[in-house]
Amino acid sequence: MLKSFALGSSLLVLPVWAGDDLVPEKEEKTSNNGDWCESLEDFGKFYRDKKDPFVQRIEFYGRLNYQYGYSDINIQNLDFSGGGTDLRRLRFGANIEFLDDWKFSAGAKLSRGRKGASKMGYSEMDKLSLTYDFGKMWSFKDVSIGYGRMKYGVTGEWQESAIEIKTVERSNLSNFFGRSRATGAKLKANFWEIDWTLGVMAPEANDTWSQWEGGAVYYASANIDLGKKKRLMLDFLHNGADRSVTNQLYDYDWVASAAHFTRLGDWKLMANGIYGESNDEEVYGVVVMPSYEIINNKLEFVARYQWANASSDVFTINRRNIRDTLNNRGVNLPGVQRRGDENHTIYVGLNYFLCDHYAKFMVGAEYETLTGPVADLEATTLWAAFRMQF
Repeated sequence: MLKSFALGSSLLVLPVWAGDDLVPEKEEKTSNNGDWCESLEDFGKFYRDKKDPFVQRIEFYGRLNYQYGYSDINIQNLDFSGGGTDLRRLRFGANIEFLDDWKFSAGAKLSRGRKGASKMGYSEMDKLSLTYDFGKMWSFKDVSIGYGRMKYGVTGEWQESAIEIKTVERSNLSNFFGRSRATGAKLKANFWEIDWTLGVMAPEANDTWSQWEGGAVYYASANIDLGKKKRLMLDFLHNGADRSVTNQLYDYDWVASAAHFTRLGDWKLMANGIYGESNDEEVYGVVVMPSYEIINNKLEFVARYQWANASSDVFTINRRNIRDTLNNRGVNLPGVQRRGDENHTIYVGLNYFLCDHYAKFMVGAEYETLTGPVADLEATTLWAAFRMQF
């Protein structure tokens, strides 16, 4: 199994010694395929008129993520393998700006099912919110307040949109703390040249609107520009929900994350330290992700190392693609054999941009181990994905 990962990794690493710049912030990039890319970027721009006193902009958006995974698995000294396709994301929505300072956003997730059995159909709301932009207030800039179903990103990977993440799937540690859609209020402002975000959320997980019963969840984030292409992102979330609340949005107590983004010559580097508690058990680890543009705006190399540890066996087998493969093969192991307290993953991949992040292909190879008092898992997964948005 380790040999298959090494072979896949070497094929992906071969062309890495050529390339251009690497910047942690979002950049304006030129299209690669002329009019076709420009049409894709402009497709959803239905209406825009800043002089209109009532409606200033109407914009539609769509997202398609389709992928394939194949896993070679050894668990409890038993060997299994398998793969399948996955309609990972299919979303459609609209943003409407009106009365100069108001913005209404609504979008739905339209993919259902699991790997190999994905179907189109409504599953839950992606977002449903109303925001008012105050602009400048006293010493604060870019002040806005919103309410509704919104994204609350915790950890460096979850702060990035799914269309812009560099790997086919986020790391297991980020996903452990990464449930992001919640009903609540969000206040954003820039102060001391730092972008601040404060939020309070209902504790219940729901596909549209959550109920405000049994406490609340509190969120804070600071995005700090350190200059010279460096920035620091600090996130904190405290789950104040009563233990009696069923179907909790967050099944951990609190989490703190510090992610540093920097440029090292022609490389970009994200280093993320994460620490939290789940049912009074410590959960912590690091994610290190270097990337390199082999061909400017066209071909990117990315690698990721993740180490996650806990004081008890709180980590589960990765759902995509490993757990699905075991389920499809009818492997019915006791829960204690599917959970561990230490998880290592190594990922290497290539991203080929047809039109920046509006259309791209991704391939990757990931090696993973999960160990614990009983659990003993080793797996290699090969990924291929296509992602498109407008």
